[in-house]
Amino acid sequence: MKVEGWLFLGSGIFFAGADIVYWYTSKDPTGTTALALAVGLAFLTGFYVLFTGRRLPKRPEDDPHRARRRSQGYAGTDRQCRGQLLALLRESDAPVPAARLDASWADASQRARSLASLVADGLAERLPGGSYALPR
Repeated sequence: MKVEGWLFLGSGIFFAGADIVYWYTSKDPTGTTALALAVGLAFLTGFYVLFTGRRLPKRPEDDPHRARRRSQGYAGTDRQCRGQLLALLRESDAPVPAARLDASWADASQRARSLASLVADGLAERLPGGSYALPR
């Protein structure tokens, strides 16, 4: 909550400066009063957020020493396997034999699972004779 509180206090300081410049350049009491009310509202909100933020438990984004969640890598995933199989199908002008697809990825069960998902998703077609191609 610190960031939000300081954001409102910074806005209040900005509005206060703008209010002073506005008064000296225009001498308009209505606009100056509106800006003064904006200053008060920004300060009120900023102090409230900072005050109540001290009572609440820390949020994960407020802790600078928290461990970042590790994201999943790309190498060796089904996503990479699907991409490699799809790249072979895209690069070929003719249907690709299953043996060529088998040679492109070492893990047979992952390759079969990825190829089946490409066919199920409509991104590849199994042709008679065991070859594969992009859908027409």
